Amino acid sequence: MKIKAVVFSALLGMITGFVFYGCTSTPENITPAVNSWQVLGGAGFSPGEADHIDMTFNNSSLFVVFSDKNNSNKLTVMYYSNSMWNVLGDANFSGSYAQLTSIKVIQDRVYVAFRDSMAGGIAQVKVYDNSEWTNVGTAISSTFINGLKMDVKNGLPIVAYVEGMAGEVSVKQYTNDTWNLVGSAAFANTGSAGLVLEVNNGIPYIVIGDAAQNYKLTVMYYSNAAWNTLGNAGFSASNAYDMNLVFNGNTPCVVYRDLKYQTKLTVKYYSNSQWNILGTEGFTDASYPILAANSGNLYLLYSDPANGSKAVVKSYQNNTWGAVGNAGFSSGEVYYTSLVFLTNVAYAAYKDLGNGGKISVLYYKP
Repeated sequence: MKIKAVVFSALLGMITGFVFYGCTSTPENITPAVNSWQVLGGAGFSPGEADHIDMTFNNSSLFVVFSDKNNSNKLTVMYYSNSMWNVLGDANFSGSYAQLTSIKVIQDRVYVAFRDSMAGGIAQVKVYDNSEWTNVGTAISSTFINGLKMDVKNGLPIVAYVEGMAGEVSVKQYTNDTWNLVGSAAFANTGSAGLVLEVNNGIPYIVIGDAAQNYKLTVMYYSNAAWNTLGNAGFSASNAYDMNLVFNGNTPCVVYRDLKYQTKLTVKYYSNSQWNILGTEGFTDASYPILAANSGNLYLLYSDPANGSKAVVKSYQNNTWGAVGNAGFSSGEVYYTSLVFLTNVAYAAYKDLGNGGKISVLYYKP
């Protein structure tokens, strides 16, 4: 299967209204400049310095979650409305230091998964329902976690997490008012190499730096009541981390940093029962890489050390990776990147050191 990779070819359209649990908004149209990255709602809009940023959408609305360093690293969610970013419910609702955030909107409810330091670093999920943040069941894990990712399966939240110093991987879904294991507990081991969860056509997939394969990359999926390996286990050249998974249609695509190539990026896609290289392995130095897909195209955003660790977007054309727009388009170094598409519009969120470490969201029109 041929993968077409073009970065940020999406055009900015209209953000329409949304309604959910006591919050109504109808943002105005936004007309971007041509061939330019533009700030959405003001640069550095969070109250203070932000970490552990994630972004999602609800039909036609954007939401970001972050750990607020000005408020004991507690969680806050903000949404875009009326040319500004607004707090959803109470700010700092986690009650304690929160990390490893993941946000999703399910049936007009906003869910946030996070590591709860007050409860010993275990995995928790909260939902915004009837104008307040409440717990979704009890704690998901029993001990400290060092990896966490949430997605949606059949209209219900599903969470993958890495538990304990041994790095044991488990997945649970919230069904019948409780968190239930998907397959066996501790079915894989990733140490501290990382974890990604993505659901496609109702099937959960995980990506890990596989301890059983010397921390090379392995992709697994849940089918027939068991976790199965997709293609070869340990298919990266060496130790892999900072991995990310996206489905371009039904084609799984991964990006990761590979120790063999001095932690530079490699992108691969799964086709014809094997993992294939898109371009060359170790094609650029990078951190916080994010893949996204829209309308059959593959997108890549990352923090680029060659451009002062500013945000860079690249596309794969004519057998090479090339920058789209100006390389290093952020005002300063970026961390905790996130990328989503809404009505064929690309939005990039990140911690913006050019604006005091606060959050900025940018959009692009070629």
